[in-house]
Amino acid sequence: MVRARQQGLSLVEILVVLAIIALLGLVAVPFTSTWIDESRVAEGTSIVKRVVSKAQATALRNPEGVIGSEPAAGIKRVGELLLVCSGDPSLSVCSDGGSAMVWREEIPDGVSITLAGNPITTLDVSNQGRLLDGFGRVRSYAYAVSRGGVTDNDADNVLY
Repeated sequence: MVRARQQGLSLVEILVVLAIIALLGLVAVPFTSTWIDESRVAEGTSIVKRVVSKAQATALRNPEGVIGSEPAAGIKRVGELLLVCSGDPSLSVCSDGGSAMVWREEIPDGVSITLAGNPITTLDVSNQGRLLDGFGRVRSYAYAVSRGGVTDNDADNVLY
């Protein structure tokens, strides 16, 4: 009697392979979520530096002709956007598509940005390109960018 040769894989073999793939997937998920969080935090840090540089460059050009301790440019957070505007960022013309808007960056999903421990809302820049507090005084700000369990709050994270 001649036996027929088996072709392909049996159902049990396929189920074993699928079980191994599922176990590897379960082990890999925590690692990939951390990698994604780290990537988004790095992107958020880059965005903060880019937006502040753009605001300082705009303030140095001083398109509004501002003098004294009034803001020549600034940053405003609107939802998940960081806007760079000429003039005072707290004014209504500093909006997405507004007449004072110069630049915009989208904050990555789930990323939190804080300045001096508070969520960023607005940041003023003088006509000399220096950051101002709410009273028109020059100051520096420590900032932190975080998502999930990942936070970038190094001692080097200071805006001048």
